[in-house]
Amino acid sequence: MDTGADSRRARRNLARTAARFPSHAQLPRELATRLLDHLDGLRIAPNRILCLSGGPGLLTEALTRLFPRADIVHADPVPALLAQVATRSRLRQLLGARPPLRLGCDPESLPLRNGSIDLLVAPMVLPWASPARFFAEARRVLGQDGLLLFATAGPDTLREWRRALLQARPDWPEPLGHSVLRLPDMHDLADAASHAGLASPVVDMEYLTIHYPDLPSLLGDLRVAGAGNALLERPQGLMTPRALGRLKALLEAQRQPEGLPQTLEAIYGHAWNTRPLIDGAGRPVIPIRVADARPGGRPEPGRG
Repeated sequence: MDTGADSRRARRNLARTAARFPSHAQLPRELATRLLDHLDGLRIAPNRILCLSGGPGLLTEALTRLFPRADIVHADPVPALLAQVATRSRLRQLLGARPPLRLGCDPESLPLRNGSIDLLVAPMVLPWASPARFFAEARRVLGQDGLLLFATAGPDTLREWRRALLQARPDWPEPLGHSVLRLPDMHDLADAASHAGLASPVVDMEYLTIHYPDLPSLLGDLRVAGAGNALLERPQGLMTPRALGRLKALLEAQRQPEGLPQTLEAIYGHAWNTRPLIDGAGRPVIPIRVADARPGGRPEPGRG
């Protein structure tokens, strides 16, 4: 399973719009903030957390509140977004938490040791990465009993936009090519996680409706989310003023009192790494702990 994305172009799109992220990005913000609700009921006390491609620190403060003693690494393949991650805040000072580290990297090739992460949070990686490669890399860097928590937009996302776009430009063979990637199905993600060696994958979804005041706001949100003509087989032509006017009219015909409605199919998932750790040569690592008692079960006598 692949996204069909030109990853370099997608990152250039994200870099060009990074400065507008704080004032737009309703879609990735909704996914990121709702993702952490899925930690409820999961027993985990991580020492080291990797927050991957969550925009400019959307989850860093929330993770600091939940796990003030943990070291947080915030990673992103787009330097312009990574530079916006705040390393100092009043909250961290009050909690005595260490500043998060910032790491520029490819989500399919993380520069981290095997088994070095306890919790990997990925709120918006899968539209821009191969699920198979990303899940395999997550399994590699997670320690034993480490947890992967991820979210992505599903294939029904922006269906109102896609319907209007297809009517405005019926000559385009792939209406998604102008706006978004081929988004993964939740069942395919569960299969890919299992195939990568992650245990007990749980994937669920919900439908949300995001309202935009006008077409420029919608287009701005798409651009800061990186959804700007990034398919490998994307249409190369520009939209004419006439087609753009028809697109705007079709979207306005769907207007509700709250604004222009757009569906977000929000997919959430988590999976565990329960298999033994592996070293750099691919060999299993067996943890050895010093016994607290002598043979026979009697505690060792104290000293001094």
